[in-house]
Amino acid sequence: DHHFDLIFCINVIYFWDTDRGVVVGDPLNGEFEIYTTSDGGNTWAEVDGDNIPDPLSTTEYGLTRCYAAHDNNFWFGTFSGRVLKTSDYGATWTAYETGSSDVVQFITFEDDNNGWIEMADPTTFEFTSLLRTTDGGATWTDITPSENYYASYGVTYVPKTTDVLVSSGYNYATSTFGSSYSLDGGLNWTVIDDDVVHLAVKFFDNITGWSGGVNLDACTDGMWKYTDGFVATGVNEVAASGSKFNVYPNPGNGLFYFSFETENSEPIHMTITDAVGRMIWDNNYKDKSQTWLRSIDLRGNSKGVYFLTLENNGQKTSQKLVIE
Repeated sequence: DHHFDLIFCINVIYFWDTDRGVVVGDPLNGEFEIYTTSDGGNTWAEVDGDNIPDPLSTTEYGLTRCYAAHDNNFWFGTFSGRVLKTSDYGATWTAYETGSSDVVQFITFEDDNNGWIEMADPTTFEFTSLLRTTDGGATWTDITPSENYYASYGVTYVPKTTDVLVSSGYNYATSTFGSSYSLDGGLNWTVIDDDVVHLAVKFFDNITGWSGGVNLDACTDGMWKYTDGFVATGVNEVAASGSKFNVYPNPGNGLFYFSFETENSEPIHMTITDAVGRMIWDNNYKDKSQTWLRSIDLRGNSKGVYFLTLENNGQKTSQKLVIE
């Protein structure tokens, strides 16, 4: 029964791990009200106002769901077009200007440097612009998304990819509700659907994602799961430090050849899962000498996208496999 005696309005609760967490609230008595915990929420410490930038006005609030986190970094947006960031688990904060006084409605980050925010009119909450940063939020650039961008309800980075985003909500160009994806960091967008009211959206990778919806009744709609699989970029680029993994031909007919070069002689564990996470291949190798020009025969499986994971010496390498 842990509670906050003074907190005015909680916008975000986030935990980095089982111990470290942060609560972000609206300003109270001229300071953003922020608490941190290092013991799993048993006790909370209020962050000193000297370590938090002052609100620009009495109406510079935060927004629920408007946050992003990566490693020890955490960002949240405000009604006054600013982004506040911490890099030390909430102990100290920095405010960044976006160049706009519109509302920072959604924020999402790919890594410590690359991120996006959707801006909205502070009165109507209609979409106004999509901004991108490549320096952790210090500076922002306005990018103009193509007409297939769906706004106002959600935009999210797709993990395990490079520069892949998914948008959900309303398309102001076509007057339709739906969702779309971008493979180039938000410039060009491809429609996923244009007849569904998608609300908040979140993805695990390019083949698994979910969005909220509008209930027709107690048992109809209200939640959507993505079941297709756009060909995301960057998935093949994840590699373990000091190692080199190759697989070819990819895409292929299901018969793949691979090699793995590494600086150690530790055991190697390789698994392959299908689009819904089912294990279809699992093998262990004594050391790297057993993984030179070996084959993986998946020709008995359906066409589509699969994911190979290689574990060696405490590190993982991920590789997307496509059967055509």
